[in-house]
Formats: sequence, structure tokens, C-alpha cells
Amino acid sequence: MGDARRDPPVRALRAVRARSAVPGGGSRRVIPLDSSAQPASPRRTETRHHPEGSTCHHFTFHRLTCDEYDQLRARAAGRCELCTTPESETGGRRLVVDHFWDAGTEVRFVRGLLCDRCNAVMACFDERKAWGVASRQWEDAARNYEARSFQQPTAEAWSLVSEVRKARRARRERMRPTRSEPARLASSDGRLDASVRIPLDRPSDAAAALRAAMTADQLAALIAALQSSQSEAA
Repeated sequence: MGDARRDPPVRALRAVRARSAVPGGGSRRVIPLDSSAQPASPRRTETRHHPEGSTCHHFTFHRLTCDEYDQLRARAAGRCELCTTPESETGGRRLVVDHFWDAGTEVRFVRGLLCDRCNAVMACFDERKAWGVASRQWEDAARNYEARSFQQPTAEAWSLVSEVRKARRARRERMRPTRSEPARLASSDGRLDASVRIPLDRPSDAAAALRAAMTADQLAALIAALQSSQSEAA
């Protein structure tokens, strides 16, 4: 009794146990009142890679512990896991954690570390944006990269991933603008895929579609042609 008087939390805990006891001798639901007895929150422990000691981005957004993130970076060995470009040659940008995520099915898994360009390729692979001529060249490499994902989903989850991508593709096809014309642009490297649709009634969307669909050489040829046309008109 003396110990209980000196330690108020103990008396409070016993009171909670008594109130939560199930009549007839059933199980009890114990509500701990002393926070010091609780294990540390993961947010307080996954801070090793944050410059200010806060919760690491890889844990907050990808649920990767610091140890798992270290394993991921060790696997990548300082290179993009899709195109193998060294991190030192990505324009000063760190490799980013690439993952698949769908809110409807709640399927989520980390695939690897990528440069920004290859992260955009995987957005096309996941059917979140349309393939372009340049990005389409990486489709097979993207498929092989995903097959060796850092976190391997179950067979059931892989099936859901496939269904999600089909649904996204169908939704994008339904939303394709009706007031548009097929792009028929050519360069020394060949013609732009005539199936690419350019929304000519919306200049900003048209520019975005052209950037996504054309290679750098094709885009340069288009700009040169437009500049030449403007010079002749002047």
C-alpha cells in the first residue's frame, strides 16, 4: 500500500483495470497511464538521415526504416537502378525512392532508387501519364527493373497492380480530348508517332504533349522550323 501511495500512476492504473474488468471474470483491457513505459514512437527513432534530426522523409512517405533505406542505397551503389547513371551525374539531384501506390487497392511497395528522368518513365509504366517516343524506349528496361523490386509484393498484389494499370489506361483513353488532330511532325531521326494526339485548342496542353512525345532532336527541329517560319513572316 505504501508503494501505491508514493506512486500515483500505479493507483490510477489499478483503478482503470478495475473499471475495465469484464463481469464474470473475463479478460481485462489495461490502459497504461505512464507514457515512460511505452516503446518509443518510430517517428522518434527513424531520424538518422535527416540533417536536423527530424523524422526522415523515407519513413514518413515510404515507411522505410533507416536500416532499410541504407540497404536500398547499398543495393543501388550510387547509380540509378534503371538507366545506371551515377548519382554524381544527375544534375545535383539525389536519387529518389521509387514506389508503386494505389489508394483504391492499398497496394504499395518500394521498387528502388531512380534519377528524376527514370522516375518519370515509371510514371508512364504505371499508366499515370502517357508514353512518349523517348520514354517508350525504356519500357522493357522498366519491366525488368520492377521485377527485381526492393520490396516484393505477393502474387495477389501483382495481380491487383495489373488491374490498376489497365483501369488507368482505360480512364486516360476516355479522357482524351475530342478537339485534336494527329501530330504529323518529322525530323532527321524519323516521324513522330501519328497516333499521338495534340490538343491544338489548348496551347499549354499542346506544348506539354509535344514535350512528352518528342525526342530532344525532334523538339529541336520543331523549334527551328517555327523560328524560321516566324523570320519569313516578318
